[in-house]
Amino acid sequence: MLKTKPKTWATLILRGEELSPDILTKTLEITPDFMVPPSTKNLQEKNSKPHWQVNSLLSPDSDLEEHIFEILKKLVNKRKQFREITKDCECTLYASVEFAGMEIDGIVLKPRTLLLLGDLGVNLEFLPWLNEN
Repeated sequence: MLKTKPKTWATLILRGEELSPDILTKTLEITPDFMVPPSTKNLQEKNSKPHWQVNSLLSPDSDLEEHIFEILKKLVNKRKQFREITKDCECTLYASVEFAGMEIDGIVLKPRTLLLLGDLGVNLEFLPWLNEN
């Protein structure tokens, strides 16, 4: 039986008390897809933790590595600045992946991809989901 590729998606999220989304945006010259400035209040009227997010814009039918490189290529000329700014904040690439099964392949990441993420100080977190169709 031929297996199908799992549907995938990725987003890079930075959070931290000391994070300045505006400075990050200016320094990296990357417009985030979403950000929360330090002065933002949550539903309980408490300050929200600053947040900066860049999403992959590829189709869910793309390989996970394609999604990851879609995000990483935005950082290619600003790696040093990225590492410096993000050393004191939580930096995670969230990978949304369809559960593997009898008809769906699993996810494999090449060592190069893992090395690039590690060199940038980026955590990798998988968020599996089950397609009910």
